[in-house]
Amino acid sequence: MKKYPIIILLIIGLAAACRKAQTPSFTPQTTDTMHQTLSLKAVTDWYSQQPDSNTVQTNALGQKTFNLKRLNPNLDNLTSIPTKKGNYWLVRLQGQPTYNGIKLGYRKLAFLKDSTGHIQARILEIGPQ
Repeated sequence: MKKYPIIILLIIGLAAACRKAQTPSFTPQTTDTMHQTLSLKAVTDWYSQQPDSNTVQTNALGQKTFNLKRLNPNLDNLTSIPTKKGNYWLVRLQGQPTYNGIKLGYRKLAFLKDSTGHIQARILEIGPQ
């Protein structure tokens, strides 16, 4: 007879232990998505501030550095690509990547914000595998 209350309490305890913790319906975001969104004007302004293609810059070791304007992208064809954290902008570049003397794939230039909020440009070379 004493077994039944113990079994009932054990079943209730197991049922309570198996319940999932309820999460609040509102989860505050730590970062504001407006700060992650990159506008077309911000990209074009940042690009216009880059040194001209004729300007030769050197780093601390005296080596020539890469000049972004030598790529000569057509900023009229920029396309916004949405992401979970905001967006980035893509534009197609002239030329093709070459592998073993064969031109394959295509090149694009991506403009994005880094974790500090500064705009950066990355060259993407896409080719078949």
